[in-house]
Amino acid sequence: ILVVLCVGLVIALIDGKKQADTQRKKDADTILDFSNQLTTASASLDELRQVNLMLTNDLDASRQALVTLSNQYIVTSDSLSNTKTTPQVAQATLKVAQDQIADLEAQNQALDQRAAEMTNAITNLSVQIAETQLKLVKSETNNVFLENELKQQMAKKAELERKFND
Repeated sequence: ILVVLCVGLVIALIDGKKQADTQRKKDADTILDFSNQLTTASASLDELRQVNLMLTNDLDASRQALVTLSNQYIVTSDSLSNTKTTPQVAQATLKVAQDQIADLEAQNQALDQRAAEMTNAITNLSVQIAETQLKLVKSETNNVFLENELKQQMAKKAELERKFND
């Protein structure tokens, strides 16, 4: 009886092991399938995030373009309203510019007159420099002459002192 019982247990054990192996294989296949599905879903989610990011960037760019166009519209509207008053402003600006031109021309004439006066002063100073140089040359000539006279007088004095001492 014990042998039959042992044989029955061994058969049950082998059958349980086969069922467990079969179950493990099914579980491994299921896990592998879920893993593949998870990888696919993760890749798909990444792609969707990238698409979402691109769409968000496009939306921001569209908003910026809208703001820019709105600002241009406001500027154009202000410019259009200002064009009505522009002729009067332009005439006033022209008058101010003409007055400034007249003032600048008067200043230019005054500066031209001062330049002429300074040119005359420079000419006079150049003449005085030339005269001073001539006087300097004459004094140098006189100085050489006077030095020669001094040497002759010193020589005569030395000669007279030598004679006096003799």
